[in-house]
Amino acid sequence: MTALSAGIPLARAMDKPSHAVRILQVYSVALMVFPSNYDLKIVGAGGYVAAMVSYVALALWVAGTLLGHHDAFACRYPIRVTLACMWAVTIASYVLMHRASMTSYCLLIAG
Repeated sequence: MTALSAGIPLARAMDKPSHAVRILQVYSVALMVFPSNYDLKIVGAGGYVAAMVSYVALALWVAGTLLGHHDAFACRYPIRVTLACMWAVTIASYVLMHRASMTSYCLLIAG
């Protein structure tokens, strides 16, 4: 339910930012302030500060969805279908990557 559909004036609805806005603000600050070479060595290349904030945001979203605090399918957004297709193509490209250069033994193991 949005502020407009609930009959709340938009100015009053924007008085208090939501939790998602706060998380995006923290991510933006982490992205702009901390250089990408500040990373957790144990995580590897994906362990820079902004990525760690995004991992926490994803975990919070998944936890909120699983615990029933957020209904991800309440509204339909076309961008979800687009992102799902992009994800499927990316996974398919990783599966088919370097298939021609694999030996017959590797192909037997990979399936």
